[in-house]
This record gives sequence, C-alpha cells and structure tokens, in this order.
Amino acid sequence: ERAGLLPAYVIVMLAINDADTAATAGRQIGEIAVRQDSALLRAQAGETAAPVLLAKGDHDAALDRARQGVRAWRDLAAPYDAAFAGR
Repeated sequence: ERAGLLPAYVIVMLAINDADTAATAGRQIGEIAVRQDSALLRAQAGETAAPVLLAKGDHDAALDRARQGVRAWRDLAAPYDAAFAGR
C-alpha cells in the first residue's frame, strides 16, 4: 500500500524543492520492488529516480534512469506510462 503512494510523494517533495526526501522515497520504492519482486514497482522506481537525479544536478544519470524507466514500462506493455516516464 505504501509503495503506491511513494511515487506521488516523490513528485510532491520535488515540487517543494526537497530533493533529499524525494531521493529517500525513491529508494524506498526500489527496496520494496526488490522485496516483492515486482516489475511494476521496479518501473516506478526507475521513473521516479530520473527527476530526483535531475533535481540534484546529475543530468547524465537522470537521462540513463529515464531511459530505464521507459524500457521497464514498455516491457510491461504500458505505453502511456512509458511515454510519461520519458517526459
């Protein structure tokens, strides 16, 4: 249940310029994804990592994670989410 709220929390934290808290929430998504062996959560973790890295100024890593997020959503046959992840 918590994992479903964390992507939105990342966005809110970035909106108020709290990249550190957003990064922590993003890591939590990844940890839950590993524990639950969830492809959906791995895609969400990749998608949320990109804007966090961008906010922290790591542009190359942000681009890499955005691409990973797009691939993960495509693998799940979720074209809308793939397009959103690549924004």
